Amino acid sequence: MKKFSKKLLVFLLVLLMLPTVTATGADLDTAKDRLILRGALDFESEIGDWLAIALAASGDADSLSEYAYFVNSRIAGEVARGDRVRTALLCRILGLGDEFVEATVEDGSLDRVSELIWRAVIAADMKSPRAAELASDLRSRELASGGYALSGDKPEPDLTAMAAVALHLCGEDTDGLFSVLSSLQTENGGFSYLGEENAESAAQVVIAMAICGVEDEDPRFVKNGNTVLDALDSFYLGAGYSHTSGTGENDRATVQAALAALARARGNIYVSGEVEVTPSAPAEGGGGGEAAAAIGIKPIALGATLLVAVMAYLVLALTHRLTKMRAAAMALTTLALAGFIGFSTIETPEQYYSKNPDPIEAGSEVVTISVTGGDEEILPKRYALRKGENALDLLLRVARYNGVRVEASGGYVRGIGGLYEFDRGEDSGWTVRLNGELLHVGADRIYPQHGDAVEWIYTEGGLLK
Repeated sequence: MKKFSKKLLVFLLVLLMLPTVTATGADLDTAKDRLILRGALDFESEIGDWLAIALAASGDADSLSEYAYFVNSRIAGEVARGDRVRTALLCRILGLGDEFVEATVEDGSLDRVSELIWRAVIAADMKSPRAAELASDLRSRELASGGYALSGDKPEPDLTAMAAVALHLCGEDTDGLFSVLSSLQTENGGFSYLGEENAESAAQVVIAMAICGVEDEDPRFVKNGNTVLDALDSFYLGAGYSHTSGTGENDRATVQAALAALARARGNIYVSGEVEVTPSAPAEGGGGGEAAAAIGIKPIALGATLLVAVMAYLVLALTHRLTKMRAAAMALTTLALAGFIGFSTIETPEQYYSKNPDPIEAGSEVVTISVTGGDEEILPKRYALRKGENALDLLLRVARYNGVRVEASGGYVRGIGGLYEFDRGEDSGWTVRLNGELLHVGADRIYPQHGDAVEWIYTEGGLLK
């Protein structure tokens, strides 16, 4: 009952929280509710971290106590490099782990562009003298043509927008970066990454414009009558956002759109002290697990059975149709139903499928998925393929069933099982092969067929041949 009621309470709180906050006119309350009810706060993930930041920025602390407990447990151990700056930002906003936050800001080995950006954002919020130094370091990494990129010499919209936010919060002029962003805008008003126009890139630019005070209708960001907001709205599916046009809902796109909405409503969303969060250990047997929720539904079912029996008894008594035989039959039926409920596992479809990979039966379409990081085989197994499932959907489902953490950005997988891109060198990262052939498109664009083998391989020296 506790888990069910907690999710219902969170649903109602978020529903009331932002009745007028929209990024593009779309109902982002529904999008945020959807992420919560799909379990985004039930276990740690990149999506969960950003959703927690969004909820904190919107003033909701009640739904974050258990997630704060997870974060406290995370920083008590060794945090992977791929998680360090995001974790520090989350800790700063939630008021957790001051020593971890300060150590992250001071850690000069975190010198990738993305790491410099978030260290500068945190330092600016701390009003630390390090903010100016980090801003200077970030300026020194700007491309000769302007803007920023993870690699290569062509600016990327996401990283350039994020850098604009960091530099603005550190008191730097960012007009030049917005000129670069304007030049990267497509004719549809949106932004592309790796050749695909996507919601996350548009959302990052919306966030940067909102925090840095650039108007939605700024002439630099209107192309063929289309603004960035128009482009972001094109990915809205009625409850969440898709990563690219023509694909299904994507949690990361949805949470980034929610952050964009909050930035437009509140300005700087990366500010500490907005909420007070008290970490609270999850209920025993839990951590947001499905077992607690399954047990909690039983009292409701038992109560409903008893209520129906009592009502039937009263109706028969009031209409003078109650006999000893009918009373005995009703009692036996009620006891039988109560026994069935008591000895059954009652779960929602979401709970069931989060634990079951689907049985392989006659007629099932079966694929083999393997995940290998270095010399360690993480996930080798055969699974039944669901209709319309892409390679990323399959990986996420299988990983959750096996308790393995996966972090993905759109169709690009950054980390599996605690092993992230760049952890073992500048050219290291995850690659995917289908039937032995290396693929160069996002995993959300790969649709395995019956008999296929999907291999995720962590490489340390660039792409496999």
